[in-house]
Amino acid sequence: MDPTKLTTIISTAWLASPVVPDFIPHDFIGKLALGLLASGGSGFWNSILTYVTKAKDIKVAEAESKQIEARVKRPTLSKSRG
Repeated sequence: MDPTKLTTIISTAWLASPVVPDFIPHDFIGKLALGLLASGGSGFWNSILTYVTKAKDIKVAEAESKQIEARVKRPTLSKSRG
């Protein structure tokens, strides 16, 4: 490993060490969940992001569909009152 990269990693870890214990859950389930999430890597996070994005897209499409249905069902005023 490149010595500069190693020095950067060690320095970052040393600077972050006072803050890290505040983020670690105190119960076993929380630590287990954090460990599973951290070990999943970027592929895991990308799949979660894709899922959330698709769910949002579905909600937007449903809202647009409801707006279109509301416009179609809206009664129109007739021009002749005959």
